[in-house]
Amino acid sequence: MSRSRKRYIVATIFLTSAFWLSIEVALLCYTNRLTNDDNQIISEGKSKVEGRRSWSLNETNTKLVTIEEFKSMYPNTIHFVSKQGENGAKVYNSPSEKETEQEQFRLYQFNELASSKISLLREIPDNRPKSCFNVMYPMSTLPTASVIVIFHNEAWSTLLRTVHTVLARSPPKFLLEIILVDDFSDKEKYSHLGEKLSSYVDELEKVHLLRTPKREGLIRARLFGAKKARGEVLVFLDSHCETNYGWLEPLLARIAADRTIVVAPDIEVIDLKTFGYAKGQGGDNRGIFNWELTFKWRGLPDYEKQRRKSDADPIRSPTMAGGLFAIDKSYFYELGAYDTAMSYWGGENVEISFRVSVDSCLFYNDTIMTEPSGKLPLNSGMEIILIKSKL
Repeated sequence: MSRSRKRYIVATIFLTSAFWLSIEVALLCYTNRLTNDDNQIISEGKSKVEGRRSWSLNETNTKLVTIEEFKSMYPNTIHFVSKQGENGAKVYNSPSEKETEQEQFRLYQFNELASSKISLLREIPDNRPKSCFNVMYPMSTLPTASVIVIFHNEAWSTLLRTVHTVLARSPPKFLLEIILVDDFSDKEKYSHLGEKLSSYVDELEKVHLLRTPKREGLIRARLFGAKKARGEVLVFLDSHCETNYGWLEPLLARIAADRTIVVAPDIEVIDLKTFGYAKGQGGDNRGIFNWELTFKWRGLPDYEKQRRKSDADPIRSPTMAGGLFAIDKSYFYELGAYDTAMSYWGGENVEISFRVSVDSCLFYNDTIMTEPSGKLPLNSGMEIILIKSKL
């Protein structure tokens, strides 16, 4: 082996080791901060109002209300007749419907026939700890939200159930709009997503339907919707969700207290075969990643359990699930938004997590150059990105 070849291999090993070491140092710093900075985050002030936890915002006339008090402000939406699946019950098809069920399953990868038997606004159980209902939120300081839902060849029932639960269970003062982005669905095969959907959405206040001129993939479709959003906060949801009442206020309150916090809700389970609604199994978890940069769920470490004084306290997480989260719109773009070179889903959650928690440096041969804007660069053909902790 030539000497130059050996030098190349040694340099490659060194740079690779330096890259992963820098990430490990960043995570170590992050962990230490989680342990020591409890009193530094505004959103976790311990002031008491009538024995309840409240937000120590620097506002003298902030009105504090509970989730139950917010509920009285929810709009009276379209009334739907109760059908099967109420209170999150499972729905089973008859043996004579087996062939139709299988055909629909091949189209949507879930039991759409069962879903179609459920109201677009069914009652679902509330599995939150009781302490969540004692938290008081600053009504006068919450930002407005644009809820962005991307879909491609989605079923009618699941898409519209997402829309109607958000409309019915969000305070109208803060829900500015719902933006549906059709990522070039096949209108011939899924005809309900054509004129039928356009006409339906036209009758819904605050709901806008955008259509991409070509297939963009999840990431670019989200950016397509975010560009049109007028809310102060972007809330990304999957196209087959059901929200419970009081789902939005805690997300907005965290961001109102610190605009650099990215918030993800507790995610429960809808069974893809029966559409039964259930609490997630395994207790409290947080997001992690392995060295293949794959997102995984993991139980809380001891220091995080000790930090939380109540089941209503948020869980701090190094990474997050990418399907459902809220972020300040300006901060989203300050971070550099999504990398437009990502054509498929599956890496955006780790990417956003890294953008939130690290500074960026670019490695040009032997010289480290920091981006002057302070933003993480998009996929621009640079040789090596070296992660440097800012914590």
